[in-house]
Amino acid sequence: MKRNNQRAPFSNIIGQFYTIPSPIPLTNGYTIPAGTRVFIHTSIFLTSGEESVTIVFPMQAGGACVAGSTVVNASTLMFNNPGSGVQTVRFKK
Repeated sequence: MKRNNQRAPFSNIIGQFYTIPSPIPLTNGYTIPAGTRVFIHTSIFLTSGEESVTIVFPMQAGGACVAGSTVVNASTLMFNNPGSGVQTVRFKK
């Protein structure tokens, strides 16, 4: 997302929940389903002008519910653009 684009900048909702409109496949093979409420942890603007967002999401691992986090481009969260811009995946048990 370009800095001058006025579409839902995620920097304005840090610390809040956001429902993703489409699935987000992650590099580890897990897909965050559409309709999942994710927590907006941080947001930065890259030198390219794109907004990079760290999200925290629930997932199951070994029968337990764990929190995962990943960094995605804001456009991945806003549009029907699954998988675009996933950079890293972290899990916390």
